[in-house]
Amino acid sequence: MPLEHELSYLPIIQSPLVQPEKDDDVEDIESARLDSHSSPSPKPEPTPDASTPQFRRFQQSTNIELFYDLFFVANLTVFTYEHEVNDGESLKQYVGFFCIIWFTWYQVSLYDVRFFMDSVFERVCKAMQFLVMIGFAVVGPEFNPGEEVERGEANGEGPSLIYFALYFARNYKKVVLPMLLLVGTYFVAAMVYLGLYWTFHLNSTGENHTYIVWYVIAVLETILATAVSVVWRNLSFQGTHLVERMSLLTLIIFGEGAIGIARACQNIVYSDDVFDFVGPVAAAIVCAVFNLYFVCLPILFPSPSTLTIHPQMYMIYFDWQHEELFGTIRQQIWSFLHFPLHVALVLAVEGFSQCITWTAAVRRNNALLKEFNHWNTILDNFTNPDIPPSSFQSAATALNHTALELLDRSLSRSSALLATSQGIGYYYQTNDSAIPTIAAGPEDLEGAYNAFAWLLGILFNTVFKIAGFEPPASAAEINEAVEYLQGPLDFDEVPHDHWRDQSVENITKAWTVFEVTFVYFYVTMGSFLVLCTVLAWLNRGRKTKLFMFRLVFTAVVGLGIALLATMDATGTVGGFVLSAWLLPTITICLFVDEPHHRKYKSSFEASSCHCRMNPGWIWAKCSPISGRSGGFSDDSFLHIAIVVIKLSYCKDLSKAPRSKQASWRKAAVRS
Repeated sequence: MPLEHELSYLPIIQSPLVQPEKDDDVEDIESARLDSHSSPSPKPEPTPDASTPQFRRFQQSTNIELFYDLFFVANLTVFTYEHEVNDGESLKQYVGFFCIIWFTWYQVSLYDVRFFMDSVFERVCKAMQFLVMIGFAVVGPEFNPGEEVERGEANGEGPSLIYFALYFARNYKKVVLPMLLLVGTYFVAAMVYLGLYWTFHLNSTGENHTYIVWYVIAVLETILATAVSVVWRNLSFQGTHLVERMSLLTLIIFGEGAIGIARACQNIVYSDDVFDFVGPVAAAIVCAVFNLYFVCLPILFPSPSTLTIHPQMYMIYFDWQHEELFGTIRQQIWSFLHFPLHVALVLAVEGFSQCITWTAAVRRNNALLKEFNHWNTILDNFTNPDIPPSSFQSAATALNHTALELLDRSLSRSSALLATSQGIGYYYQTNDSAIPTIAAGPEDLEGAYNAFAWLLGILFNTVFKIAGFEPPASAAEINEAVEYLQGPLDFDEVPHDHWRDQSVENITKAWTVFEVTFVYFYVTMGSFLVLCTVLAWLNRGRKTKLFMFRLVFTAVVGLGIALLATMDATGTVGGFVLSAWLLPTITICLFVDEPHHRKYKSSFEASSCHCRMNPGWIWAKCSPISGRSGGFSDDSFLHIAIVVIKLSYCKDLSKAPRSKQASWRKAAVRS
């Protein structure tokens, strides 16, 4: 049945201010209309006088905010799928697009947590925001900074702010200036974004760098909006659910990492037995999941049978979140620092899937190299003319079977014109040139060795292409593909060193792709840990020496992980990337860091949990009653039992109503 005071219509527009003349029950119903997940009773900010507006505050996100997050997820997922990071240019495009959608999401969230109230007008504005996100999805596959790409920055909060500015100008003089500053900031930014549309034209050198204005305006827009909330505290984010919004977006990016791990596993399954879940590959998948979430290990105390959750990336972030409010300025810095945190996190979780696929390709190439070494040993390194012809023919037959299997898989998975042309060329030269030359080895040992080396190089390259490590198209690649399609290769026509060098070049092509992943993966993983320590420091009010030691230790571990990327510059990276230690190294570092992390709780929550788990604490608190009265009375036992039951049924007392918290505290002290 409908509630007595429930409104039967959706208002055209609804003010975010607390209406003191309304009955409390009606106010509760209106706030509950926002969403079944929102706080049932708004938490108004204290107001110094009647000339200052008092805004409603809600502790949880509304359904429409969560629905908007889904559009962010869709953009990020589609763009990640379409844009593989295989060189510095694609990495710049990936980070650039993420910056655009992140700042758009952030500006919308800054508005929603302070001013959004469900109404027809706000729903129309939300529809505009949804269309903007869909616009990003449309231009995402072709996104390339410097080309003619429009950014639709009509976030939809502008019309609402204009209305509120006019309303406040008539009723609340003290907030006219900050509201006009917000309106002016968004209006000027929108005009700049619109004006940039007509500037995307390549100059005489084929370049255009006006897109940099996107990012400059986005940062300035955020800084100005934040500065207004810091100076005029009535427009601050105190009492809002901004912390929850940032945490939810972090959780979304963690989910993107889970999608990447699942996609890497599917690529292994759909490789048609080219890759397999052998020991190192399975270990890499396990380590990726552990790094993303948690490890369960037995703890020695208080009981050998208990288990504790050992936090890794997911837990390191969320276990350090303090649920109590913190200062306005620190809160603004904390929220804005989520931008570099999210950039580091989205690249780190993408690196997980890349490392899994790389490990699978390396294991397959190790088996391929073992097969080639086997035949090279039998053929005595192509230096003994007394080797029987049957051995060369057996080697040619076995290698032909392996080559055709890999080349068939490569052609079936290739979609780009260059990749398909190269695959056809490799297939043609293997059948018509390499295999016949190897089979005729006793007649031409040097030519057979050259064909053998060439075949090893192109098969190594083919395996990495199947795994997705394909370098961008270049003029040399195109010329080579055309050459292979023109006629059979003569392995005696050019010097011996040419084919050996070409084989080494084919083997190392994939590393030029994965090298970018290797560097940004370890740098962003380390940066994520360091930024988590900074956020934890800002999020905590009182900091003990033990807490500071934990922060410093975690920062040192993060710095050590980031410095692993310097192996690329020292020349020691080859053996490491070809081993199975890419992801286990991160797991070990996080495991070493883990004992210094524990979930932090408010003092009352910690004491209540201690009370539930340790009956001796209750006895110690109640012993003075026994000492004064000569023993426990029936009323004392009854009172203590009531307190314990209330504590046991509330998992998070900090989220309980404040009136109940106060009464339970007094009851606990009295008991």
